[in-house]
Amino acid sequence: MRKLISSQGVFTSEIYDEDCIFEDPTIKFQGTKLYSRNLKLLVPFFDCPSIGLQNMEKGVNSETDFVLARWKLRTYLKLPWRPLISIDGSTVYELDNKLKIVRHAESWNVSALEAIGQIFTPSFDRPGE
Repeated sequence: MRKLISSQGVFTSEIYDEDCIFEDPTIKFQGTKLYSRNLKLLVPFFDCPSIGLQNMEKGVNSETDFVLARWKLRTYLKLPWRPLISIDGSTVYELDNKLKIVRHAESWNVSALEAIGQIFTPSFDRPGE
């Protein structure tokens, strides 16, 4: 997980197939270039971000090898009302025979609507306090 995105939001594209499918509860698209562009748009809004890796395990099913990572994301957003985004989630990384990631699929402990709602909920805490 640490190789996937650095703390500065830099995407490590070399471990992904360039046509990788990316999905989470709010969006689904294909291609590492689009994923990298999306990160460059999102990361500047993060204030005091924290992504904690809780667990990582390798698995195999009848169709593919995969890695399952469980994580916790906490970040304030640089908006006037300083919303706190707090999501526990997991990501399944499906691998091809060259061990490149061909599918990056996130699931969250909140619905897509609840996650979007966090953006519009004012925080009474100040980052770093």
